[in-house]
Amino acid sequence: MTQKLCVLIVEDSEDDAFLILRKLRRDGLKAHCERVDSEEDMRDALAARRWDVIISDYDLPGFGGIEALALWKASGMDIPFIMVSGVLGEDVAVEVMKEGAHDYLIKDRLDRLVPAIQRELRDAANRRKRMVVERALDRSEVQYRLLTEQIADGISLTQNGKYLFVNSAFAELFGYPDTECLVGQAAFGHLVQDQQDSVLAWVRQLEAGGDGPDSFQGRCIGGDGRVFWVGANLRSIIWQGSNAVLLTVRDISEVKEKERRLEEESALLRTENRLLRSSMKDRYRFGAMIGKSHPMQDVYELVAKAAATDAGVVVYGESGTGKELAARAIHDLSDRRGMPFVPVNCGAIPEELLESEFFGYAKGAFTGAHGDRPGYLDHADGGTLFLDEIGEISLSLQVKLLRAIEGGGYSPLGSVAVKKPDIRIVAATNRDLDAAVRAGTMREDFYYRIHIIPIHLPPLKERRDDIPLLVEHFIKTQGGNASSAVMDGRTMHTLLEYGWPGNIRELQNVIRRYLTLGTLQLEGTGTVEAQVPEGGDVQDLQAAMKHHEKKLMVMALEKNRWHRGNTARYLNLPARTFYKKMKDHKLNSA
Repeated sequence: MTQKLCVLIVEDSEDDAFLILRKLRRDGLKAHCERVDSEEDMRDALAARRWDVIISDYDLPGFGGIEALALWKASGMDIPFIMVSGVLGEDVAVEVMKEGAHDYLIKDRLDRLVPAIQRELRDAANRRKRMVVERALDRSEVQYRLLTEQIADGISLTQNGKYLFVNSAFAELFGYPDTECLVGQAAFGHLVQDQQDSVLAWVRQLEAGGDGPDSFQGRCIGGDGRVFWVGANLRSIIWQGSNAVLLTVRDISEVKEKERRLEEESALLRTENRLLRSSMKDRYRFGAMIGKSHPMQDVYELVAKAAATDAGVVVYGESGTGKELAARAIHDLSDRRGMPFVPVNCGAIPEELLESEFFGYAKGAFTGAHGDRPGYLDHADGGTLFLDEIGEISLSLQVKLLRAIEGGGYSPLGSVAVKKPDIRIVAATNRDLDAAVRAGTMREDFYYRIHIIPIHLPPLKERRDDIPLLVEHFIKTQGGNASSAVMDGRTMHTLLEYGWPGNIRELQNVIRRYLTLGTLQLEGTGTVEAQVPEGGDVQDLQAAMKHHEKKLMVMALEKNRWHRGNTARYLNLPARTFYKKMKDHKLNSA
């Protein structure tokens, strides 16, 4: 493109206007630019009618891009109008494209600007040529035939439901080597079946001299099998003394694809907004996660975005930060809710059992395989497979998992049948997976498949504002009563100042002991006695015995890591009797 272009830039920033001008010139356009930033200035500029292109910012103080778009449309000038913006907004893009803008670009990604201008200038030139052709029809049929070969749009003439004439562009568009392949053939046979009947009815109506739609969009199948979209204009004319229909068509597949992508992105945003509105009404909790601190608000938003897609997620966090809770929230908010959520602790499975645990086995696969046994992938089919400690799985298992989740399927041990599960992977780790890839303990292709959306859970020491909320929650869920919930300022201060190396899991155990024993036991801080509210003293011997029994049971449970069977044997009690006492004392197992 060598001619000098006159470009009208609707922009309040001189710097941004200069950047646009510099981009045009660097990409080979000889451009003369003029900047306006108000409605009055734009009206005056449009009145000059000397512009080849309009480039408008979407967001102007007091005068926005939509108003600029309306002024351009009212002027009747058939020139490209391209909207630019500083931020990506799919809903905005859909709006401006529907209002008539030819393209929508982001300011920091202007590499598409010159190609867009060149494309739209070509289209505008073709439109003007087409108008010349249509006007010439009224004057001379001979001139019509000559001119139709000079424009890029496909042109055909139909009469009695058949093609009388098509130009070369029309034949090429529909996948035919020359025009003679179509002359005499039934018109509109390339439209998909569900649109043929309605379009043929319009054509018959126009051929009969009646009124009908003057344009339509349709999906076509070309002679070469290509599927594409066309935009078509219909016009009734007189040809050799009889009614005929002039049809001009152009390939709009790129435009339809752009609309489809924008609609998908808008739908994704609507889904995210719905999730945020429905699940964040109380921003101090999200699913089973609790916290109102800024770090947790960021986590909630990432969880909502992850739930709106089916991409792989890796949840990073120290031990005890609630990685499985985040994974469950993603599953419960996603389209897979209602389907299985299967948690797997990869680090707890012996290496020799990993394959059979994940993929299952068939009867007779090995000694002791007396029947078919489904694996984790079978159980998670249709739902979410949560892989905790993902960094622990071997390279060989990574290869097989990658094949399974990418659609290649897997075979249970001892079977040749191939299963293709529909699963979503959510992984968790407290390791640096980037370092694992560099060290060669994790395959790069496996990493990039699962590591689409990383979510980092903060340790409890970085979200101390959430400790009172967590304490209140644990007191309620551990069976504490109103008196139990009373915690004096000194005790709460101790909790807030503590380092919490075990994070939320450690806090939960501390509160359990606090409710049971009446003391706050923290590593390196000594013991803090609970403040018993007035009227809360033990009233009789029976109550004192129950209180002492509960203390003994908690200490025994702590000693046996809350294993109920081992604790019952340690106390020399029948298991059924011990379980009943746990229930009476509202002692939940860990």
